[in-house]
Amino acid sequence: MKNVKSREAFTIMELMFVVLIGGILVAASIVGYNTLYVPQQAEADIKRAGFVIGGVERVKNNVNRGAYLTQATATSIGSIQTLKDMMGGDVGATTVAGWTYQCPNGVNKTLTIVTDTYTDAAKQRQVVNGINAQHAPWRASLDGNKIRIVNTPVTCAPLP
Repeated sequence: MKNVKSREAFTIMELMFVVLIGGILVAASIVGYNTLYVPQQAEADIKRAGFVIGGVERVKNNVNRGAYLTQATATSIGSIQTLKDMMGGDVGATTVAGWTYQCPNGVNKTLTIVTDTYTDAAKQRQVVNGINAQHAPWRASLDGNKIRIVNTPVTCAPLP
């Protein structure tokens, strides 16, 4: 009879090969996340910004005789009834919970919209770039972990 040695463990090379394959899979998933998932999320946020900008423009053009709605201090968009109505009511307002609107009364003013907090800096930068590319004359910029969207110079007036 032949003396057959039983094998009871993996060799170091086999274990290193498994670790290498695992590392490759992790690296591929990180790249996939940054190239697929983040841009999709950013595009959704660019659309939300366009939704808010559209509501603000509708108030100006359809309700307020060509002037943007006056709001002296930064106020939650959901609590400004006229703007909320132009965005589809409560449903529209909940999509931008945490966003604020401000436009001091008068001419040559700056209308400011500030988003809620971003935790992903890459997504935040993509949203800023998308807003700037798609929603001129509105301009977006980084504001800490939020995005500041402005339109200036504008005329702001209370509702008639």
